[in-house]
Amino acid sequence: MLQVLWPTVQAYALPLVTLVLLVIGGEVIHVASHTKSSRLSAHEKIRQNSKGAAPVAWDPDIKWTEPSMFSYLFFVLTAVIAMITYSADLDTLRLAFTVAALSLLGYRLVYYAHRKMLLYVLDLCYWVHACGLFALWFTPVEEANLPKGWMVAVYASAVGPVGGASFMLQQPLLIHHPEAFESFFLHVVPMWVAYAIRWRIGVHHLPPELPIYTIIHDGFSEVYLPWAVFYCLFLIVKPYVPIISKHETLFDWYTGSVSGVATEPAVDRGRPPFLRYAWKPVAYIILHGLFALEGYCAAALCYQYEAVNLAWLAATFLGTVKCSYHFYRASADSSYKPGNKLASGLKDSAGAWILLLPIYYACSRKYI
Repeated sequence: MLQVLWPTVQAYALPLVTLVLLVIGGEVIHVASHTKSSRLSAHEKIRQNSKGAAPVAWDPDIKWTEPSMFSYLFFVLTAVIAMITYSADLDTLRLAFTVAALSLLGYRLVYYAHRKMLLYVLDLCYWVHACGLFALWFTPVEEANLPKGWMVAVYASAVGPVGGASFMLQQPLLIHHPEAFESFFLHVVPMWVAYAIRWRIGVHHLPPELPIYTIIHDGFSEVYLPWAVFYCLFLIVKPYVPIISKHETLFDWYTGSVSGVATEPAVDRGRPPFLRYAWKPVAYIILHGLFALEGYCAAALCYQYEAVNLAWLAATFLGTVKCSYHFYRASADSSYKPGNKLASGLKDSAGAWILLLPIYYACSRKYI
């Protein structure tokens, strides 16, 4: 019965469910933002906003609970891109994605340049973003000039380690500021586009069936491994190159081994002894690679069946909605503490797998 109804579900139910999820996300943000701020007088809000320097976009602050032009713009943009994923042709999809991606990235580059954070753009998500844009524009409809394995690798990287990173990063759907929204866009939207290419448009000559091992291998070896080798070497030499030693990376934010935390200016702490320092980037990349392999495993399952891919997309999106509630609740109520992010990330990731595996089993047994 489900097999008979699936074409109808694809055509009508999935776009409707997407809109419902977006409406739920908007309502969650609204409720969280008004938990406490709605009880504050205008004078109290102004007084709270006047304390200290202007808040950065990714830190909770009472300012972010106020509706703005950005709030409506980015909510509508999310809805439009989600609907394009289901219904648009290749030209519309890649034009909409490219314009949004380059606009947000350009804003972030300026934003980061003022804060000496440009080295953050060396992280994996930016590399996969660039690979995705290249694949969208330089793979002709009539004939795929790029190796099929590389295109599968881009799909797997966008759906797996980049999309799945939203769990461990506890990435929220933030709509109050371009810089805040860019983090959501960078991690979540590429997997929507990858889904459209795999299951909706189908013009990139992706093989209809591939073994799970092949997808994991192609993604890890052709996209992830080149980045990992470069980034590891870069992190090892960074403290000893004066022109970049004071600029922060995501690794520095995680470990605090070279500079301060991400919200503070980079600090010159001198050159650490090489042997005492070099193992840290290596260990970081190894741990990063293990989490990436988990993401590639999820992507390999998503490649097999559309229902599995949709379940993964839903799990990641709902995870960002949950995190947005915590962010805006903390913005509205400074006493609110959302809990340990690492524990929450592991819990959300486990929950996604609990959802994914039964659906994969049902599809493999032809129940769906």
